Amino acid sequence: MKKYYYYLICVVLLFSFLTSCSVVSEEDLSLINEAVNKANDLTIYKASFVLEVKDTSSSDLVMFVQGSYNIDKSKISNETVVLNGELVQTVYNTPSSFRFGFFDDTYVTISDKYKILSDLEEEILLQQFMCAPAVVFSSEEVDSLKKSEVSAGTMFTLNAKNSHKEYFINLLGDDLYSFSGMKMPQKELTEISDITCQYVLSEDNVLKNREYTYNVTAYDSVPYFPGHQATNEDYKRTFSISLKFNYKEFGENVSVDITDFLPDESSK
Repeated sequence: MKKYYYYLICVVLLFSFLTSCSVVSEEDLSLINEAVNKANDLTIYKASFVLEVKDTSSSDLVMFVQGSYNIDKSKISNETVVLNGELVQTVYNTPSSFRFGFFDDTYVTISDKYKILSDLEEEILLQQFMCAPAVVFSSEEVDSLKKSEVSAGTMFTLNAKNSHKEYFINLLGDDLYSFSGMKMPQKELTEISDITCQYVLSEDNVLKNREYTYNVTAYDSVPYFPGHQATNEDYKRTFSISLKFNYKEFGENVSVDITDFLPDESSK
């Protein structure tokens, strides 16, 4: 009798464990990827975003950025990708706010006091957190997939392996190394953790929101000190990254006016 009860308990525990595991539904994943691909094919849209970066060793807030923008990647009305928007940010407790625009490999910021034009390749812009496309995950990359109903539709939560490394590192660009205080970063050693991703799809299978949460570890060059052998582990910093992105409007209802961002006549 004792053996029977022991066996029964083991079966119950095993069943409980198996039912608690989230099985990846190929049908759900296919639905997500269809919506993601459609969103990535959009060339004209309005979006908002929130980026939060924290130091994992201290939980200190390193960077907070919140803003919105309009973008036209169609190159129909213009021969280049054009973008305009505005944001507020805090970097190491120093707040700032400005308008920003992009045209012809030129990134422009306008604040109360200054208008600054900087060189920025279109390819780099489209890799960074504001403009990067949503990620398509394969079933081999997804460890678990859950879904729940929210006001905007259906929210899918994926836990994915640390794939798409280049994509998730490029979201922050060289800012990752600058706010790390690294003078000679070993970029080839940069690592990312597994990713938690949330996609919200509307009833008609339109991607409305997406959120990525992960850690990134960067390494500075190891200096030489006579009599002391330092290692890469002594010169690494790990940050937690949270990026939230909302699609607001699409297509012809979105206009992108870059007039204010063009060079002043006096600077030509």
